[in-house]
Amino acid sequence: MSEQNRPIKAHQFRFAYTDAKLDVSFWEGKEKDGKALPSSVSVRITDSDKGSVSMNPENALAVSAILQRYASEALELDTQRRLSAWKTRNPQAALATA
Repeated sequence: MSEQNRPIKAHQFRFAYTDAKLDVSFWEGKEKDGKALPSSVSVRITDSDKGSVSMNPENALAVSAILQRYASEALELDTQRRLSAWKTRNPQAALATA
């Protein structure tokens, strides 16, 4: 698998006594037509029987913390990418603000 098709970060939960898995991944946005597309956070639940899982409070809290952290990191990464692109397009303005 190439670097482009891998998430920046990923975490997988496996649930006891089932085949269920919950995957949370942080993906960097791609570039298209010279513009940076937004990064994203994906959540995938896989279970061969039900298509859903139940979590105890500790796992639910861990998943929510990971989602919040990944979402914050995605927003920060996109802000840095936009600022870098702006500085590249406007070198004189970037020097004036430094």
